[in-house]
Order: sequence, then structure tokens, then C-alpha cells
Amino acid sequence: MYICTIKPQYLTPALHHKYAILILFALLFGDTLQAQNATAAGVFDRPTVEAGDTFGLRILVSNTAAKPDRVDFSAWRDFLPEDNILRRTTWQRSGDKWISNYTLIVFDSVNQELPPLAVRLLSGDAILTNPMSLIVTPTRVSGELSELAPIRDIHQEPWLWTDFALIGLLLLALGSIIFYLLRRRKKAAHAHTYRQRPTEEIPVEQVVVTPAHTKALLELARLNREKPWQKGAVKEYYAELSLIVRSYLEERYQISAPESTTREIEAMLRQTGFPRERMSDLRKILDQSDMAKYAQDLGADKPHEQYILRSEELIKQTAAQ
Repeated sequence: MYICTIKPQYLTPALHHKYAILILFALLFGDTLQAQNATAAGVFDRPTVEAGDTFGLRILVSNTAAKPDRVDFSAWRDFLPEDNILRRTTWQRSGDKWISNYTLIVFDSVNQELPPLAVRLLSGDAILTNPMSLIVTPTRVSGELSELAPIRDIHQEPWLWTDFALIGLLLLALGSIIFYLLRRRKKAAHAHTYRQRPTEEIPVEQVVVTPAHTKALLELARLNREKPWQKGAVKEYYAELSLIVRSYLEERYQISAPESTTREIEAMLRQTGFPRERMSDLRKILDQSDMAKYAQDLGADKPHEQYILRSEELIKQTAAQ
């Protein structure tokens, strides 16, 4: 902003009035003129993506000193719901531009030119980006479930305290039994101390550790009793089933299974004593759990229970090997 100083003695009343009007005009319309000079542009990190895959959008705003307020995605509401905007960064200054990056995901195939987006400025004005072209192709899927593995990894849902209720009760009961046995043994040892010889050793009670396969089978039995798929929670059922199997593999074979994809788990298990002939059964269980997240036909009448039985059989067969 440039400030011009004029000495009062050179101003006549008429000139003084004109300069006052000019200053008032600059104050009132300065932001509006700046907003009219500002420009915005949008660009995707790639023009073609597969349905269910993430992609990036960069918004650039030029010719404005003040940081923009936000990007209004209402023009894309039918194509991109609010939940499909996975991540957004704050406005960052780069040279004479303001830049904000967005991570998006879409699940429907489309081939169209998207309308401009409105970038809201702090002054209340809005500027439009350029129209953007995007092609979303359907995911290529054949009859083999194994081809679904690279589409996306399973995302573990946040833990709730109710998820640990059964395990907590079992641990509490187990701890009470151990405490009772230790106390009883201690009393018996004190009572027998006077009859023991000085060199005789008192046996030490060992803490019982629940094996990995026992915990997994208990969790599967609980899941089978609750039958979440009959209550419409089919996706939640498969997510919990996959987590039980992955947690068992992590504790049994010392691998990071919960954070890995199906193919990564197979690669890690080949370096362990996991039986090769059981790899196909494991793949069917994990692939079905992965596919359930985006499957449309997940009625309660489907044979969901068979994957619990397969998981139980797999755990029993690998527990002693």
C-alpha cells in the first residue's frame, strides 16, 4: 500500500473534500479490488485413477497478500461427498502463491469435466478455479480373490472399551485363580516350614500364560455366539474376524500382521514354520475380510459363519506346529 502525504497548507477546501472522498473509496473498495485481481487454479496429481484409490488435488491462489480462507467443494457434492476428502493441508506461502493440498478418494467410475471450485477469501469474496478433467476407471477384478489384495489394506477401526470386555473378564478370573492358589500355597508353605529340613527347597508357583491359540479360539467362539452379521453388522464382523486371525499370527509367529497386507503376511510367514499347505486357507479368510469392506451384496443369509469355522480349523492345525 502506498501512502501519499500532502501538506495541509496546499489544500483548498474543494481539494480537501476530493482527497477525503478518494481515501474513503480506497478504504472501502481496496479489498474488493484485490479480490478481483486474485486468481485461483486447481490441478490433480494424475488425470486417471482407479475407483477406491486415493489421488491428490492442489489449489493455488495468486495475487493476494492475505491468506485465503477455505475451498468450497459444494460444486462437487454429487461427485465427491465431504467424507471422501481424506486429508487437507493449511495454506502455505510459496513465492507469490498460496498453496493447499488435498487427498481425495472416489468409488464410482466417471469421465467428465468437473466445474470450477470456489475459493473463499477472508474478505468474504470468492474466486473460481479452472474446470478440471478427471477419469475414474472401475477396479479390475477377476474371479480370483487373491487379486483383491493390492487394492487396499484393511484399516483397523479405533478400539473401544467394549472390545476388551470379554478378555478383561477372562484375565480377571484367571488372575483371581492364580492369586488364590499362590496365597493358599504360601499359607501351606508357612505351616510346613517347621517340619521341613533346612536344605529342603519350597516349590515356587509359576504364572500361567494363556497361549496365543487359546485366546484366538475364545475370541472366535464369542464372535460365533454374537453372530453380528444377523444384526446387519456384516462389515464389522469381517473386520473383527480378520483382526483375531492377524493377532494370532503376530503372537504365534512373531510377525507384524495387523499392519500388513495379505501378500506381505504371506511373505513373512514363508520365513517361519507356518505350513505351506495352509497358506491357501489363510488367504481365503483374509481376502474375504478385505473384500467385505467394499462389497455390496452382504446379506445375513450369506454363509458368513463358515469363515469362523475355517479360522478355528486353521488355528488348531497351526497351534502345535
